[in-house]
Parts: sequence; C-alpha cells; structure tokens
Amino acid sequence: MNKYSYALCIFNVTFPYSGIMPNYKLSEAILQSKFYKHMCLLDMDSPPITARDTGIIWTIGPASRSVETKLDEKKKKFGMNVARLSFSHGEHEYHAEPIKKVRAATESFASDPILYRPVAVALDTKGSGTAEVELKKGATLKITLDNAYMEKCGEDILWLDYKNICKVVEVGSKVYVDDGLISLQVKQKGADFLVTEVEKGGSLGSKKGVNLPGAAVDLPAVSEEDIQDLKFGVQQDVRRVFASFIRKAADVHEVRKVLGERGKNIKIISKIENHEGLLQVMQQGRNRAHRVWQVCSPGG
Repeated sequence: MNKYSYALCIFNVTFPYSGIMPNYKLSEAILQSKFYKHMCLLDMDSPPITARDTGIIWTIGPASRSVETKLDEKKKKFGMNVARLSFSHGEHEYHAEPIKKVRAATESFASDPILYRPVAVALDTKGSGTAEVELKKGATLKITLDNAYMEKCGEDILWLDYKNICKVVEVGSKVYVDDGLISLQVKQKGADFLVTEVEKGGSLGSKKGVNLPGAAVDLPAVSEEDIQDLKFGVQQDVRRVFASFIRKAADVHEVRKVLGERGKNIKIISKIENHEGLLQVMQQGRNRAHRVWQVCSPGG
C-alpha cells in the first residue's frame, strides 16, 4: 500500500459518513485491487456514493414537474446530469415552466458542495410522425397521402405526412411504424398511396414515427416546427439538443445553423433512428479506421 492509498484509508475511517464515502463497507470495496473482492464487498442496501462515473439523463414529464415534490427529492437523493424535455408533446409555454423549476432545484443545493452539481437542460426535437388505429396481422392496409384522410384514419387506411414515400419505396419493401412495433410490407403502390399487408400488428397511437429500411429518405433534417423549437431552446439557454432522425453529417450542420451564433456552444447529440443513419455511422467508422491504418502502417 503506498502513502496515497494509506491516506485515503485514514480519511474513510475518520469520516465514514462524510458524503464522499457514505458507507464504510462500500469504501472498503472500492479500495480492493482484486475484482472478486470488490464484488463480494458491495452492499446493495448501502446509500449510493455521490461521486459516480455514470451520467443520469432524466426525462421531465407530467409526474415530475414539481420542484417541491419529486424533482427536488430525486435530485437530492440520486442526482441527475441532464434534464431532457421532449418536444414531441406540449407547447413552448408548457416546457418553459419545468426549465425554470430544474434550475431552481439545482440552485437550491448551491450551498452544499457535496450534493451540488450543474444540470444541463436538453431539448429533444420532434422529428416526423403519423396515424391512429388497431391493426391486425394479415390485414390489408392502405397508406394514403390524401389530406382528406388526415382526421379520418381507420383500421383499413392510414394517412401519412411524408409526401415522397411512393417515390422511395418499392413493392416488397418493409415499412416499420412506432419503433418497429408495427411491420408492414408493400404489395402495391400508386402515385399517392401504398397498399400494404400487416405482418406484425398491434395498437397504433397517433403521431408515431415511420421507418423505411433501405430507402433513401429525402425528408429535411429540421422541420419548420423543429426550427421554432430550437430557437426557443436557444432563448432558454439549453445546453444540449437531442436531434431526432439524424441520417448524415449534413443533418447535424442544419441543426447547428438553426442554433446560430448564440447557440454555438450547445452540444448536439445525434439520434440514429433508421437504417440509413446506421449505415452512415458504420461507414464513417470504417473510413476512420482506414485512415488510422494508413498512418500507422509502415510506408503509410
């Protein structure tokens, strides 16, 4: 044992409930050099240590909007690093209130150097969305672009807001809805409609995402609604943006452009949610590995 670990042991024994190491058994486990000894000494009933390597992203919803109750209690007991606000629901006024409450809850611990930690506010953009019904396996389902059906969807017909879908999918293509919970196969297509067969049915809520694996989707990375949400986020001094349905580097540049000079320090987290985006990530990884190999190899 060197002098530094010895000094740490003395500190832990002297202040076993200091807030840095809240439990002697836990602090003893942390100091073990053998992994199995460390695991054997862990106690699931001991309070969590304040210092941790894992960041916590907490989504603010209707059940956790009050500073005086759950927000304050959870922040104090468990801590959080990022407060996420989903702009798929609610107007700007709806989100402005929890932003103020998160900051109020954070500053309420400013006098405690152990419990206090800065909390970033993150804006999660909406992205694209669709329809509302109960779908049964084997049923025939028509997807239409006709706006006359926007509020008239049923178990045999759905309205979709992506106007170029008939141009980018082929007969036999798959259409995944609601994070893949619903699976459709295209049997026929026209100028403004698709006829599909339900391969995997289930209950489909309103405004759910649609995924077209293998299709070169030409949707803009930032919708008009997203632009307004991002500008609102800049006004509220958010520190993170979770950008939905990012497919390529140019999409991130679009988000950055909307954030502008005032939002230049906002971090953008890309949400890879479709086949095209995943392929781009894999390709970038291969390109980076190839460049490293060229640099490291003899004569490279």
